[in-house]
Amino acid sequence: MDRIKGRRALQQIVEPKASSGESEEQKVKMGMINYFTLWAQSVHSLPHYLTIALFLQSGYSPKTIFLGIMLGAVLASSVLALNGWAGSKYRLSFSRLVKISYGKEGGKGPGILRGLIIAMLWYGLQIYLGGQILMALLGKLFPAFLSLECPLLFGQGQLPMVLSYGLFWLLNVAFGIGGGKALNKVIGFITPIVYLGFGLLALGVLQTIGGIGEIFAFHEEVTPFGLVLSVMIVANTILGIWAAPMVSVADFTQKATSTAAQVKGQVSGLLFSYIFFAFTSLILLRGGAFAYGVKSYNFLEIIQRLQMGPGSIAFLLL
Repeated sequence: MDRIKGRRALQQIVEPKASSGESEEQKVKMGMINYFTLWAQSVHSLPHYLTIALFLQSGYSPKTIFLGIMLGAVLASSVLALNGWAGSKYRLSFSRLVKISYGKEGGKGPGILRGLIIAMLWYGLQIYLGGQILMALLGKLFPAFLSLECPLLFGQGQLPMVLSYGLFWLLNVAFGIGGGKALNKVIGFITPIVYLGFGLLALGVLQTIGGIGEIFAFHEEVTPFGLVLSVMIVANTILGIWAAPMVSVADFTQKATSTAAQVKGQVSGLLFSYIFFAFTSLILLRGGAFAYGVKSYNFLEIIQRLQMGPGSIAFLLL
């Protein structure tokens, strides 16, 4: 009797529930192209570029970083596709998967870890870094913006920072309120702009330094074991960035048209994005540092020194 009750309870969790007036087929909206473009903005993000800058500062060669990025991309895309399998096959969200794995009470722990700790920390980091780069780009587009003052409320030079953080926070809130529909529309629109914009910026740096040879000319003196270890450290760092999405990817794959669509889309999209990112990050950071004399590989400082027109700045704001 207990086994029958347990099976019925499990069946209630696993079986997809269609909302009133909307069939399960109508709720499925994400195909292979959606998953191909899903993580493009996450790859081309400030935390990723700051991570590569840290490895360059630590003396890692561009070739080692490139190999580590690609190994991390293969591992991350594989885990995302495999962990999203239950979501696409059984239409299960992350919360329902947790309940199946740990029970109703046990599932509260992972939910709290994701929602109250990981999400809040990542959200705070995203707002901080996004606000910084937004302030730098608005300063290039409107130089007078950095001179704004409000002595009664803020200290000297703090008003541009407050406005940038506030604007970036409002944008995040707007996407949160808009939900998945708004996110799908924005992703489909912005992804081609991201690839085109970063590609043009990288080409501009290559023209300044005279080719890609200077970027990959540096080789660190390391044993074969040291090289393997260095590549694994870079790959592990890439995996760490994807820790939260890899766990909760079912929230996205539950809306897949098929399991094959999410697997092919996520794997091909993430690999393509990381190949592109590996070249653009090394070109912009190492090439930009070489071209503009930025010794610390500071991404924000390199962005500020790049010769960009209003179009390039508008792209980075997107």
